[in-house]
Amino acid sequence: MTDDPSNRRNHDRLMCTLYLKINDESGQEVGRVVDISEGGMLIVLEEAMDVGTELFVSIPLPKAWGELEPMEVKI
Repeated sequence: MTDDPSNRRNHDRLMCTLYLKINDESGQEVGRVVDISEGGMLIVLEEAMDVGTELFVSIPLPKAWGELEPMEVKI
């Protein structure tokens, strides 16, 4: 947390070093994660979505040496 009184965040944010995709219910990529912290994440979408639209972040996790397997997490 910074000492800057204009910063109202509860948790410091860090830039993502991974490209985390945001997918809709059909699996289509609709955006990406810009930054992430303990308290949340900032996402950028390609177009506006209706309130209540289910979105998923795809997190690549190691499956075996040199292989990544995406894990979908509902956000």
